[in-house]
Amino acid sequence: MKKTVVLFSFFITAITSAQFVEPGDLLLSGSAGLINFNYHVQGEYAIADNITAGIFLGVFKDRDVATQHGVNIAVLKEEVNAFGIRGSYHIVNDDFFNFYTGLDTGVGFLSIKGETESEKGQIKENRFLYGGHIGIRFALTDNLALFAETGYISVYNLKLGASVRF
Repeated sequence: MKKTVVLFSFFITAITSAQFVEPGDLLLSGSAGLINFNYHVQGEYAIADNITAGIFLGVFKDRDVATQHGVNIAVLKEEVNAFGIRGSYHIVNDDFFNFYTGLDTGVGFLSIKGETESEKGQIKENRFLYGGHIGIRFALTDNLALFAETGYISVYNLKLGASVRF
């Protein structure tokens, strides 16, 4: 029984003392959206054991078609190009599994194009963006991980991607 307790304690200590994100680490990530067409690139620097801060670039695209009796009567295309800063708190941060949440803020450049049989139009505007994210990351090696993240910043997104740690 004593050996079991000692081995279990050693195992728990080994898991909890090792971290995927450590101070001074740089994480570069790329991802693609699952709900609508979007892709992101982001870089985060670990400023403490469980805190990272960085930048993001993202492109979101969506297309809606209205039909009547099987005929397209209107087409609406929306695109948001965004960049900004993000911060994350890594709630669970061990060698194999990383669970995190955080905040995002930035600027989005919105373009909406609409077209009917008789008219065409376009709206362009810049927007201040803010929102949050929550995600999980699974380490494949010491420096490579896969992640899933969801959040809202101008549009709802659900994305899958990979992170490289330097």
